[in-house]
Amino acid sequence: MKKSVLDRVISVAILVGIMLSLTCTAFAVSADDEGVGVVPRYALIRSFYATLDVDSSSNGKATCSAGADVTNSFKISIVAELQRKSGGKWQTLESWSNSGIYSVYVSNGGEYYVTSGYSYRVNATAYVYDSAGKLVESVEKQSKEIAY
Repeated sequence: MKKSVLDRVISVAILVGIMLSLTCTAFAVSADDEGVGVVPRYALIRSFYATLDVDSSSNGKATCSAGADVTNSFKISIVAELQRKSGGKWQTLESWSNSGIYSVYVSNGGEYYVTSGYSYRVNATAYVYDSAGKLVESVEKQSKEIAY
């Protein structure tokens, strides 16, 4: 009889161990500045952002920036465009670009002024090249849309 109770205790312990090993842990991802709770995964790009700030106290001074960094020693180029929504379509007003190894940053330096009555955003595209100069990844990201 003691053997039967011991067998049941061992069986239950094994069953609990199996059940615990089959569970998976989920973690919440904190939202970034744009309120996006899901962070995309890229093949080579570790981080990538595009930001826009329009200062209404400075007559619509727009500060645009974008940046990214990559794994290993890949070359990365970014093209950032300040865009205005007109008639439901995005029109590029200005663009800036920069290239580097490992990481790159581009900004307009706050030298652009936007007109009131429109919505604006920064549309950034990152291009990653291998050592032979072959394009191996390209991704696009938009900043939050700002109505001014």
